[in-house]
Amino acid sequence: MGYIYIAWDITKEDQSKLGMTTQQPHKRISQTENPDYELFKAYEIDDVELRQVEVELHRIMSQKFSRKRHKSTGRFSEWFICNPSKAHELVSNFLKQKSNNDLKLKYVSDQIEIENLEITSDTTVICQSDLKEKLKERLQSRKDGTYQSPYKKSPRLNSKKSQGSSSKTLPESPAVTVAKQNELKKKLKARLQSRKDGSYESPYDSPHRVNRHKTQEVSLKALSDFPQDRSSKQNELKERLKARLQSRKDGTYESPY
Repeated sequence: MGYIYIAWDITKEDQSKLGMTTQQPHKRISQTENPDYELFKAYEIDDVELRQVEVELHRIMSQKFSRKRHKSTGRFSEWFICNPSKAHELVSNFLKQKSNNDLKLKYVSDQIEIENLEITSDTTVICQSDLKEKLKERLQSRKDGTYQSPYKKSPRLNSKKSQGSSSKTLPESPAVTVAKQNELKKKLKARLQSRKDGSYESPYDSPHRVNRHKTQEVSLKALSDFPQDRSSKQNELKERLKARLQSRKDGTYESPY
């Protein structure tokens, strides 16, 4: 057996999806990543007539409602600009007519199966009122922060990681904590004493590190020599300019470019 189902996005009241599946309808809906995507109604149909019924229903729906297209391919999708209650009424009427031709039909909704379904105007009003109540409850639960999607998958925990994390978070015994504190105090006392004696050696000192005092001496020497170097460069530049001007006057100047 297969199913013709009507699904919808609860945030878009004017759209509904009409499709078919050979899985259980709730399982088929739960495969989507959209938490607002829910099953509205489903009908159990014989496998032999399932595809034919879907094609016929799509044709009837397309005559009355606009049909959406896939953005990537441009082909028609199973989504229609149609309230799910209206889609439910149209599909039910169609299947009711088909049932007179020995089509096996069951109406499935909220784990309830009803044989020989009869659709009336009162049934449509009840469906619409139920839909409004569900929307109100959903919106209120979202505001309260109590909403839980029935299709949200719980994350799988890695048993090894969970065991490791649990072992790390175990509290230490008081005796271990006191011993660590005493050891830390001894290290601090020894460091302070070595600083007083002048025997303290930083763990970060190494023979490859540059001596700061030597670098300071070199930089000071370079600064003291800076004015002399600057004046000599200025004099050299002046001499070059004079030579260039003289060569221009003599007509012997040759451009390096």
